[in-house]
Amino acid sequence: MKKKIALLLYISVALLLTACGQQSHSTAATRQHNLRTSQSIQLRKAARLKHLKRITHEHQLAAQKRARAKKLAHKQLQAAASQARTASQQAANNSQQSNQQTNNTTQQSNQSTNNTNNTGEVSEQQQGTINRARGYDPNGAPVLPGQDHAAGDKPDGTPDDWVQGQIDWCKQHGIKP
Repeated sequence: MKKKIALLLYISVALLLTACGQQSHSTAATRQHNLRTSQSIQLRKAARLKHLKRITHEHQLAAQKRARAKKLAHKQLQAAASQARTASQQAANNSQQSNQQTNNTTQQSNQSTNNTNNTGEVSEQQQGTINRARGYDPNGAPVLPGQDHAAGDKPDGTPDDWVQGQIDWCKQHGIKP
C-alpha cells in the first residue's frame, strides 16, 4: 500500500508539474503572440503615417504648383494689359501726329489757296493738287478711308464707268445730272 500511495503521489506530482508547465508555456505563447501583434500594429501605424505624410507632401506640391501657375497667369495678364496700354498710347500719339500733319497740310493748302486767289484764277490742275493735299480727291469729294479717290471716281478724278453711264443716260433723257 505504501507503494500505491507513493505511486499515486508521484503520478499526481507529475501531472501537477505537467499542468503547470503547460500553463507556463501557454502564458509565454500568449506573451509572444501579443508581442508579435503589437509589433504588427506598430508597423501598420508606421506605414499608415508614412503614407499620410507622402499624400500630404503631394498635396502641398500640387498647391504650390497651382499657386505658381496662378502667379504666372496674373503676370501674363498684367503684361498683356501693359502692352495694351502702351499700344493705346502709341495709337493716341500717332493720331495726334496725324492730326497735326493734317492741320499743317491744311494750313499750307490754305496759304497756297490764298496765294493763288491773290494772283487770280486757279487752274484745274492746281486745284486738284490742293484738294489732294487737303485729303480730298481732285474734284474736292471726300476720299474713302484707305483709298486714294472718292466713291464713283477714278484716282485721277474722272467718273468711273458706271457713274459715267448714269451721267450719259441722264443727258439722253433730258435730266440734269
